[in-house]
Amino acid sequence: MVNPSTGTACIDINFSKAVTHRWAGGNEDSQSYNVQNMSKSSGVREIWIPDPGYWYSIVDFAQIEVRVIAWFAGETTLLQQFVVGKCVYCEFGLPVFGYVLKPSRDNSDGKLRQVSKQGVIGLSYGMGHIKFHEKLI
Repeated sequence: MVNPSTGTACIDINFSKAVTHRWAGGNEDSQSYNVQNMSKSSGVREIWIPDPGYWYSIVDFAQIEVRVIAWFAGETTLLQQFVVGKCVYCEFGLPVFGYVLKPSRDNSDGKLRQVSKQGVIGLSYGMGHIKFHEKLI
């Protein structure tokens, strides 16, 4: 939403959304943009102009939710995968699809990686095996 008196955008960030407490933009009553999901290629980032003397810092917290959950849960297998630089979503392909997925989004493994990502994050938040099975079919 744009403040008509200043011309600036006002963005709501909900730090605890739904039952999973994931971050989210806006709320059900607003049309706020989810600033956590600004794609590098969308061109949306270029419309944000900081006030003089200020700057924006864009940071990629790669797999941050899974890293934090693994640390809290003491999930040493996942933590070790992060330590050695593996993609946990690709590694999750081994027990689910029978092989470690390739990280590229440009091949068939890209779609399977998305399923793996939903599995790793969803199961971490208590999605359950029935819902995960529905994602697979």
